[in-house]
Amino acid sequence: MGDFNCDLNINNLNSTRFKNLINSVNMKILPSKTTFHLPNYDSLLDLTIVKLPKKVQYYEQVSAPGFSHHDLIFMAYQFGNIKYSIREIRFRDFRNLNEDNLMSDVNASQWSHVTELTDTNAKVDLFTTMITRLFNKHAPLKNAKVKYPPTPWLTPEILKLMKRKDRFHNKYRRTKLEQHLNKYKLLRNRCNRSIRDAKELYTG
Repeated sequence: MGDFNCDLNINNLNSTRFKNLINSVNMKILPSKTTFHLPNYDSLLDLTIVKLPKKVQYYEQVSAPGFSHHDLIFMAYQFGNIKYSIREIRFRDFRNLNEDNLMSDVNASQWSHVTELTDTNAKVDLFTTMITRLFNKHAPLKNAKVKYPPTPWLTPEILKLMKRKDRFHNKYRRTKLEQHLNKYKLLRNRCNRSIRDAKELYTG
């Protein structure tokens, strides 16, 4: 939709080439009256080009004397719902992580076996194995299907805030202390406001 600077109100080489170009890509030019007006000349420069005319709910053309030589053209077009393919991801589930139990197992681990090794690669391999074993016990890997569309308005700052909120939620579940509950509620409200404002800003 816009001024294509090609007068389709007359038949000449330029207008014919333009129409052929539009037809070659399976697009349609919506019919309209002349859209550009001079005292002694009217032309059809402003065009609305669509893929599926049946999805045009309405289309209007309004003159704008004193504002522009061009008419104002506008339409409502029906877009289909975007379908997002379901994808499977693998992640560590930290929601039920008990930090006290984790630290207890960390302290009970035989880290001396790592320090006693002389080969650096062997040290790294054993250390990685021991850490992975701890995580597999306290924050096991899980598979999940992602069915929701992406949320580009979730900035790194908002994601960081969401993690803080989740940490205090986990703390409250373990300790049942009111101070942890109050902190969680404060962060939850901040998260909700930040997400709402960011989404409104992104979607306009």
